[in-house]
Amino acid sequence: MKLLRKKSIWPYVMSAILLFFAIALFSIETKNANAASTQGEHLITIYDRSKQTTILTNAENIEGALKDAGLTLDPNDIVEPGLKESLIASSYDVNIYRARPVTIIDGNIHRKIMTAYQTPVQIANVAGIKLYVEDKTEMILNDKLAVSGAGLEMKITRAKLVSVNLYGKLIQLRTQATDISGFLNEKSVELGQTDRISLDLTSQIVEGMSFRIWREGVQTIASEEPIQFETEMIKDANRYVGYREVKTTGVSGTKNVTYEVSVINGKEVSRQVISSVIIVNPASEIVIVGTKYNGPEPTVTSEQILWMTAAGIAQSDWGYVDYIITKESNWHPNSVNSRSGACGLAQALPCSKVPGNPLDAVDSLTWANGYATKRYGSWENAYNFWTSHKWW
Repeated sequence: MKLLRKKSIWPYVMSAILLFFAIALFSIETKNANAASTQGEHLITIYDRSKQTTILTNAENIEGALKDAGLTLDPNDIVEPGLKESLIASSYDVNIYRARPVTIIDGNIHRKIMTAYQTPVQIANVAGIKLYVEDKTEMILNDKLAVSGAGLEMKITRAKLVSVNLYGKLIQLRTQATDISGFLNEKSVELGQTDRISLDLTSQIVEGMSFRIWREGVQTIASEEPIQFETEMIKDANRYVGYREVKTTGVSGTKNVTYEVSVINGKEVSRQVISSVIIVNPASEIVIVGTKYNGPEPTVTSEQILWMTAAGIAQSDWGYVDYIITKESNWHPNSVNSRSGACGLAQALPCSKVPGNPLDAVDSLTWANGYATKRYGSWENAYNFWTSHKWW
């Protein structure tokens, strides 16, 4: 009887293995090709009124990206970031503020403009109208489009300009008050027992009027003093940490401060503020700061931030520092490796490398900052080395 010979399965196994590697190689090549094809592209999310559009674009700036999205702009529309903003990051959020007609009613003057601005001061600036802090504005939605030709009205109620001789200092002030008593309350002027005023408190405020306030029996000194402007920070997630742009320059204000001065034997022995009236309000400085990190985003405490700041480490490097120090010592300044003897936050080896106290957080980070920049050229390069070698 003739026996049938078993066929070997190895050829099938080898064929399956070769097929698996061929598929894997094709997948890798396809991914590389896709990565190469999308190189240089930017993900742009556009917010236009209530509509949201997301596109991929190779445009060089925001203007080009909007063209790629098929969006047209009115010359009065506002785009943030600006149209000439270069596209550097991988993704951006773009806001479009559409211009609409606004009628400005300023007394007997009616002026129609197109603007995307929202605040009364911005709208007035576009129209070339000076708006004072004491002026009142009212935004009214006008449903009589056929008559006015504009859907929004901004009505300005002007403050009256009066001249006041305040304790010997002549100043001009604007007010919405209807009488002298209301004016004093508006300007936070409190009359003392020996203070006098040239008009009755019930006298009506009229444009261009003048009156005098003085103090009997004592010496008063009035001086014009500056009011420091405040700085408002706007965080821009499209900009890297370290970026800082002054969008609107701050302007200091002025105030008239009146002092009651006591003089004995010809020498001033004391002075007390009896009046402080704002003449010009300060204008805040608007600063745009970047919040985007090149590397890992830091998750550090306020104390750790103080340590890095004292060590002279730039904020843009905090993510790299946080990653390395967390791996080295988990942010414990007194950490000592029992086997190698490396110590401190940065695990210096030997400890004597650190000038000062190697177990002091600031001393250790100061040394680490110099070590990272001298040996690797930057904290980013030190981070890349650490992630590849698990040491630095």
